Amino acid sequence: MTEIINGVFYCGVRDVDRRMFDELIPLPQGTSYDSYFVRGSEKTALIDTAYPRCVEDFFREIAEIECLDYVVALHGEQDHSGCLPQVLEKFPEALVLTNATCKKLIMDALPIAEDKFRVVADNEEIPLGDKALRFLHAPWVHWGDTMFAYIPEDGVIFTTDFLGAHTSHFDVFSHEGTETLKLAKRYYATIMMPFRSFCVKHLRRIRELSPQWIMPAHGGVYRNPDFILKAYEEWTSDICPRKVLIPMVSMYGNTAKMVEYLAEALQHRGFEPIVADAGDLGTISEHLADAHTIVFAASMVLAGPHPAMANVAYLANLLKPKAKCLAVIGSYGWGGKLTERLAAQITQIKPEFLGEVLAKGAPNAETFTALDTLADKIVAAY
Repeated sequence: MTEIINGVFYCGVRDVDRRMFDELIPLPQGTSYDSYFVRGSEKTALIDTAYPRCVEDFFREIAEIECLDYVVALHGEQDHSGCLPQVLEKFPEALVLTNATCKKLIMDALPIAEDKFRVVADNEEIPLGDKALRFLHAPWVHWGDTMFAYIPEDGVIFTTDFLGAHTSHFDVFSHEGTETLKLAKRYYATIMMPFRSFCVKHLRRIRELSPQWIMPAHGGVYRNPDFILKAYEEWTSDICPRKVLIPMVSMYGNTAKMVEYLAEALQHRGFEPIVADAGDLGTISEHLADAHTIVFAASMVLAGPHPAMANVAYLANLLKPKAKCLAVIGSYGWGGKLTERLAAQITQIKPEFLGEVLAKGAPNAETFTALDTLADKIVAAY
């Protein structure tokens, strides 16, 4: 364990070799399962546990703990609650502090008796002596069972998945800089963005507390809360930069030529085009967080969009980005329904459709003129 401030310790586990989260999200730097131990003058509490496969590493981290009064379950997913049965076996006197929704989720997944739980209300404080834990329910900042814990005496807030980042490259503390923001933004996009309105609400609640420390469940501890709070306030706002995300899949290079031309046309008009391989869902998700316009650029397969692009459209619909506009470009051989089938998957957001530019085979002068017109439409819609 590493003491962060007096009586608050980091005891998380780094999963360096994990490369996929939920079999969906790429993890180029692995991830961590952050747990914290709070030692009050009278009682002690463990904030979350770890992923079940990391139980041995986790117990090495908490080996110094001699007695435990409470285990706090801020969220029921297994990467946070998975080691609860083993912790309760080692500390049979400990009670699990959580909310009613989380209690049910944990009991559905793990062999823990109901009498081991104590349900806490929103804003309820549990005294630990010279410190207290105040619980703040934050449903649908990720899952319906999510809550935070706050230590008023130290200005410490434990935010579980909220405000985190998937990385194992940190030394307890998160380092302010471009790389951390990139990881945090990708994390926000893939996990928090579908619940943007709830994020806005609970960002305000955290701001009102003026915490001195933010301790999430993935990634490093924030010594300067303003760093991550400002980033989230930007990502969750309705404001978009002059950015155009162009996910692309090109079977014979024709769609790629169209993308190259459109990207250059957008640059000349003062926009930032982001061209991303349709198979790189991590990068696509990251830029979905703040792109003003999405341009699906795809070849056609058997009269429909390439499966990789259909997957991108499906994911974009699930993540519910704040993009204001949508367009489709691509190349085909004999015909089909590229635009119709991609648009049919976009049901949870309502971007303005700026049109399509399709080329039969290789793009020609007429195609490039149409791409210039599309670039002008994107500029006019901003």
